[in-house]
This record gives sequence, C-alpha cells and structure tokens, in this order.
Amino acid sequence: MILSASGPRHAAHCDAPSQLDGGGDAHADVSASKARLLSRLIDESQAPLNAIIRLSAVLLDKADAPSAIGSLCRTDDLIAHINTAGNQLLDLLENAADIAQIEDGRLPPAFRSLCVNDLILDVVGRLAPMSEQFGIPVQMSLDPDLPCCMIDAVRMRCALRSVIRNAIEFSKPNGVVDIWTTRSAERGIVVTVADRGIGIPDKDLEEIFLPLHRRVPAAAECPLGPGNGLVLAKRYIEYHRGNIWLTSKPGIGTTVEIDLPHVAPKRWE
Repeated sequence: MILSASGPRHAAHCDAPSQLDGGGDAHADVSASKARLLSRLIDESQAPLNAIIRLSAVLLDKADAPSAIGSLCRTDDLIAHINTAGNQLLDLLENAADIAQIEDGRLPPAFRSLCVNDLILDVVGRLAPMSEQFGIPVQMSLDPDLPCCMIDAVRMRCALRSVIRNAIEFSKPNGVVDIWTTRSAERGIVVTVADRGIGIPDKDLEEIFLPLHRRVPAAAECPLGPGNGLVLAKRYIEYHRGNIWLTSKPGIGTTVEIDLPHVAPKRWE
C-alpha cells in the first residue's frame, strides 16, 4: 500500500496468487524490472570497479594516486579500501544473481521461521561500504523480543536491501537513516525505514511502485542517477502477503513501513 504525505491510503497489494510471482499479465512488468535491474547493476558497479583499478594501480606504482586518496600513503590503507570496494561489488553481484533466479522462476519458495531483525542486520552489514562512502550512518532500534515469522530469506533480503539502499542513496549530505522494528496486533511485524533525504513530490507518490516509474533526482541531489528498486521490493513483500507503505515530504525525507504476517502465505503451506 501507499500512504501519501497528504492523501488517503491506496491499496497496492495483490490478492490473486497468480500475481505474486509476476505471472500472466505481469510478464511485461517483469521484463521492465529485469531491464532496470541490469541498468542499475551496470551503474552501481562502476564506482567500486574504478576504485579497485585505481587503488591497485597505485600499489603497482603504475599511476599517480587520485586526489581523493592523495592522503593515503600506507599500503594497508590502500588494501583496506580495495577490500571495501571488492565487498561492495560482490554484494551487488550476489543481489543481482538472487533477483535473476527469482524472476526466472529458478528459485522455489523456501519459507522458514526467522527473525526479521537478523535479516536487517545482515543487509545493513552488506551496505556498510556504501553507507561509509556516502557518509550516511544507519541507526537501528530493533525490538529484542520480536517474534519469528515465516520468511523466504532470499526474497525478503532483496526487498529490505532495496528499501534500505534507497534510503541511503537519496539521503542528504550528513543525513541519517533510521531503522526500527515493532509488533502490532493489527499489522503483525512492522519494519520502518526512515531517511532525512530529498523526499518525493506528491505527484510521484501514486506512481512510485509502478514498473516504468523512474525516480530521477537532480545531479546535485543524488550522484548515482535513476532507479529506486521499489518495484521488486513491493513484489517480494506481497509474496509474503505483506504490505508496504510510504510517506514522504520533499526536502524533509521519506519513511517506508513494511508489514509482515506471522504465518506463511497459504499458497505455499
């Protein structure tokens, strides 16, 4: 579901099982999502690849150090930065591989009892290099008594990564991303991700989860360019019979809430 900053709530979840995995009429949406995934992967892989090439060249004494690392004179500092860039690239490729298998129908459902806190910690750890690169710390307040629920770990990890990565990417300089988990009798497990970023105009809120929507901020606002990853996040959350809500205010920031039921979808029981 989408909750606009000033408007009513609008249903965005799927009740028909055939829609959960992009079947039938959703084929065009899946193709569009794949194309965007490939484009995003190419864009995002350039920065860590360039870092690895430049820093390793410095170590090999084949090029002068870029101005951005001119203060780095110790070999172990250079190696540490290469390691960070390598881990960032590995995370991008692993995430893309998971999504490709899901979208091609090669990854069957695998629900098991998990605590969503553990998945959040895993995703935040994987995104740590990006968080450090952007100077956007991630603060977490996770309910230690949160009960386990039935989760497909790969799909939910992809969904959480898209939401959290978006929050980091679209944050303002010196901003902060806050993540917390709570329980609700009506909503089940609730995951909230809030940034203090550029926000989303009201006119774009209605389309933010549409396959062809591309959130393109000004270059000064976000150096990484288009794409938001929320289309696939929405699909994988709905796969769990969950809901996703979004509130935003331009210049203030965006908050995404994810509701997850305590039990596995009946389709997969």
